[in-house]
Amino acid sequence: MKKIVWIGVSIILIIGCCFVGTKMFGDKKPVTENQNQKGREQLQEEKKVPRMVKVNGTLYYDTGKLSMVEGRCGMADGYIHTTVFPNETPIRENESNFGSQYGFQYESENTIAVILPTGWTVFSSNIEEADMDVSKNYVTIKDGQIDNNQLVEHFVQRVNQNYEGELTFYDEDNNQFYYLKRVRFDIVGEPYTNVEHGYEYQLYVDTMKANENPRYQFYQFATLDISNGLVLKDSGRYILYNFTDEVVQKNAEEFVIY
Repeated sequence: MKKIVWIGVSIILIIGCCFVGTKMFGDKKPVTENQNQKGREQLQEEKKVPRMVKVNGTLYYDTGKLSMVEGRCGMADGYIHTTVFPNETPIRENESNFGSQYGFQYESENTIAVILPTGWTVFSSNIEEADMDVSKNYVTIKDGQIDNNQLVEHFVQRVNQNYEGELTFYDEDNNQFYYLKRVRFDIVGEPYTNVEHGYEYQLYVDTMKANENPRYQFYQFATLDISNGLVLKDSGRYILYNFTDEVVQKNAEEFVIY
């Protein structure tokens, strides 16, 4: 009799465990790679960090304030050479999370000023002074669309008035920064005192691979087509600079930024 009772109890326990196991595991669906990617993107969006740059072992945070220093020397004390993704923290010297090629000057013991398109901007080593909602100094490209027409229009307006200008893009689809510049160069004729000026567009494509050469791909173009996005045309014909091992010059008849 006791044996029959124990058998009955065992059957009930087995059925109960199967029922619980079905509820715990049977209803779960396999997670697809797309779902994993969406989860990573959501975490990245939630991880909001300020703009920052690392100089002499110290992280400086964007305060969003323009410098009040007057009579500033035009020469930079240093330049930002490398960059990480916008939601990451710089770990190398002269590295930022908002792009490279920006000059900076020391202002005080705790601050530096970085020359951004909006002007000399104060960065502080005190994280409590960081402005988490400061406007970006670059245009983000995602799915072929941009998020800041105003910066692009300001750049186009300047170059149409025959000024030099520069503009930074961050391409989320390819994880790359683009640095677009319009620069003036001298055309020396005969006699050598007869100097004329020309303009060209220069594009630096940051491969975001700091440990690999070349880091930057450099292109030269004669015209900028704005009829449908931004398209650089006509490969350059001028060799103006000596490049380091981290830059390679490439030819292209056309480069579509977006």
